[in-house]
Amino acid sequence: MIKKYIRGVEGRGPEILQTLLDLGGDYTLVAHHSDYLYFINKDNKIECVKEDSFTGSLIIDAWEEIKLPELFEPQEIIFYTEKLVTGCVGCHFLNKGINCNTVNEILGINCTDKQIIFKKK
Repeated sequence: MIKKYIRGVEGRGPEILQTLLDLGGDYTLVAHHSDYLYFINKDNKIECVKEDSFTGSLIIDAWEEIKLPELFEPQEIIFYTEKLVTGCVGCHFLNKGINCNTVNEILGINCTDKQIIFKKK
């Protein structure tokens, strides 16, 4: 018997089931509760228990947790430019510790030559 469990994650039920299926589990349930633990029992069936139950506490204390990979959700960030007045003061990138050469490499814009700074909207 595999002594591993996965915490329920809202909206990621299919990934939870697929991970346990890949480990040899067989299922008849749908994983969709974020307050449950999902695991493979001694009969190789995928089972779940409430995380805050006595059995859930035992599993958390004694078994290894399988973590789903983190999801990356890109965010749209809009920059606008201002005419350079006093060096790079106020530039978003400079405030993040990024110099003009790096901005040029990433964006292909030489802010020094164009005499602009980037501000976040």
